[in-house]
Amino acid sequence: MNQLTYKILIIGDKDDIHLDLVNHFNALGYLVFSVKNTTEAVKLLDSRLPDLIITKLSFPNMDEFKILKYFRKKSNDSLIPIILLSTKIDGIMIKKIITYNINNYLRIPFKISELNNIVNELIKGDKAIN
Repeated sequence: MNQLTYKILIIGDKDDIHLDLVNHFNALGYLVFSVKNTTEAVKLLDSRLPDLIITKLSFPNMDEFKILKYFRKKSNDSLIPIILLSTKIDGIMIKKIITYNINNYLRIPFKISELNNIVNELIKGDKAIN
């Protein structure tokens, strides 16, 4: 299987980090779906299922974890790996990460190599570094 087979949904507010991630994973050959908010993410999930979701927690129009609850409630989406990106990782957030069965998280700022390792492990089941 080549990387083009793998689909990544990136949810963010179209800031520099979001755009860098979209460009990075496109350049690696992944099929990237980019949405700027949770409403767009829900619409996309109703028509296409990604192999992995990367989401940044900073949505002013929705409870930050409401979208994660939605992903996990949909039976078809319950196995899709989710990576959370946030500037704030505290005890309350860790409890929510466990509650919503989030596969991994990174504190912003992060190294792209760290994210690559997590993506490779979750999406391909290996530890290759791109």
